Amino acid sequence: MVSPVHAKSSPAQDTRALLVGRKLLQSKLLDVELSLRAYGLKVGEVSRGRFEARIRELIAGHAILSMVIDAMLTRATRFSSLKRWALDVARRRGMKRAKVALARKLGFVLHRM
Repeated sequence: MVSPVHAKSSPAQDTRALLVGRKLLQSKLLDVELSLRAYGLKVGEVSRGRFEARIRELIAGHAILSMVIDAMLTRATRFSSLKRWALDVARRRGMKRAKVALARKLGFVLHRM
């Protein structure tokens, strides 16, 4: 005998996918910060807009550290094109489909990182 199973609604799945993507991005930012702490460098409180500039200030003069952190920061900046893509999809197909498409694409990009 098969027992009934609760299936989440599509909006609930969309919200969940966006929250998972957000959490992954936050963990990547934390990875950058923790990498710097190993060298005795502390980021401190900075706004989102100043985060990259603050990191670049801290890694100036550290050749190996610059190479590693630059790779991490370069991947983070790619999301501006992702945002443009999502807005384009939302305009063409509607917000609900855009959320699903964005969640899938974000998952793919994060997986490649």
